Amino acid sequence: MRAYAKQAGFTLIELIITIVVIGIMVMGIAGFIELGTKGYADTVDRQQLQNQARFVVEKMTREIRHAVPNSFEQTEQCLYFYPIVYAGAYATLPTSDNTVFKFSVVSTDLSDVTNLVNKKLVVNPSMATDLDTASSNSIELTNVTPSEDGEGIFETDVGTASSFNQGNVTDSVSNRLYIFSEQVSYCLAGSRLERNGVTVGEHLTSESSFASGDTNSPNSDALSRSGLIHIKLSFKQNDETTEYENDIQVLNVP
Repeated sequence: MRAYAKQAGFTLIELIITIVVIGIMVMGIAGFIELGTKGYADTVDRQQLQNQARFVVEKMTREIRHAVPNSFEQTEQCLYFYPIVYAGAYATLPTSDNTVFKFSVVSTDLSDVTNLVNKKLVVNPSMATDLDTASSNSIELTNVTPSEDGEGIFETDVGTASSFNQGNVTDSVSNRLYIFSEQVSYCLAGSRLERNGVTVGEHLTSESSFASGDTNSPNSDALSRSGLIHIKLSFKQNDETTEYENDIQVLNVP
């Protein structure tokens, strides 16, 4: 009798079942990989947003802390102030009989008097308008020269080169003075935060705001007395919202 060899292999049903099982496994593995990849991407995006938020808050905090006291102005969307370029002291304010104003500057990098030229000097500012030379409460340093009284002491004649009106200015308790130059602005422009027109932060919401003693808010008097600036920055990305709220102390006093 003739013998037949048994053929090994898949039947059609077994082949279909195998393909279906492998397809289900591949879909499961692909879904798992996709979920892991999306989770990683979300984590990276979240970390980038947090890093950006911390950078913005830290930058604003540093600049506000070292701003000229009482130099803050505010609109609905913007905060304005003057950073201190140099700080110093004086002995006496100029008078109508003696218009030469002598002062010293506390600085480790002031090597040349030209670094002071075309900057402005203010004594005992009580409001932002005191820093405007048009109000005659600050001095525009156009003719600064080294004084013969000693190293690090400078003088300027406020009678010839400035509209400074010494009658409008009162003495600082500790004879402090501040030298400043350009005004800095932080503005909320849609979802962006801009510093002097340059974007420094993105993904902000309409909940973001600033508050200072220059506003008519209920807390403005308390903020003004304490030398505080209140900032609230709300960031949103991928349906996640993070808020940074901070009261920043202006370290210098008039």
